[in-house]
Amino acid sequence: MRIVIALLALLSFTASAQHVYKCVGADGVPSFQSDPCRADQVPKGSYSAVIHAPTPAELERRKRQEAANSAYLKSLARPKRQARGSSAVLASPSGLGKRCSAARAARDRAYKVTSNMTLNEMDRWTNYVNNACGY
Repeated sequence: MRIVIALLALLSFTASAQHVYKCVGADGVPSFQSDPCRADQVPKGSYSAVIHAPTPAELERRKRQEAANSAYLKSLARPKRQARGSSAVLASPSGLGKRCSAARAARDRAYKVTSNMTLNEMDRWTNYVNNACGY
């Protein structure tokens, strides 16, 4: 139903020319308008824009492209499984898994023990956790 409505809306546009005028006022600021320049404005150009309705072939191509884009984005959103032979835990951004949990626990212990941790040390712990969690 949505496709029919979209087709009707697109086909209702006929090829019509629309004129756009570029005018510069006394203050030097350009303006684009559909009416010719006023007496106090300097005309700098006139442009014609033609609106063309897409062909049925173009609409079908857009529909296929949208479906392909949607399928690709859905595939990116699915969590990936680790290779066979390794643990059957999901390798997802939520960081599930024993290795990730252990890395986070080690980082948290280091943060509690060290009162004056440098930025380099913080970066090292962040990289350690990111590598362990698969980020």
